[in-house]
Amino acid sequence: CMSQDAVKTYTHAIDALARAMLPAYALALEQRPDFFDDKFEQPCWALRLNHYPPNEDHVELGIPPHADGDFCTFLLQDDMPGLSLLR
Repeated sequence: CMSQDAVKTYTHAIDALARAMLPAYALALEQRPDFFDDKFEQPCWALRLNHYPPNEDHVELGIPPHADGDFCTFLLQDDMPGLSLLR
């Protein structure tokens, strides 16, 4: 179980990372580096924490297939496989 302080630290780090990447996204879209500056003054985002306990019966657990329609998605990396990306 994550502590409230750990969640705050993580969300602040992700927010800083996302903001630091905005100029790169802008340049990739052939815009000025500050193109997104005024578009994320009050971002709307969500933190989703999923935990799957050890699975002795090998029952498939997880989030059903879906598409993330947000501007970007950050995934915490761990040793567990499972993420599939489709284009």
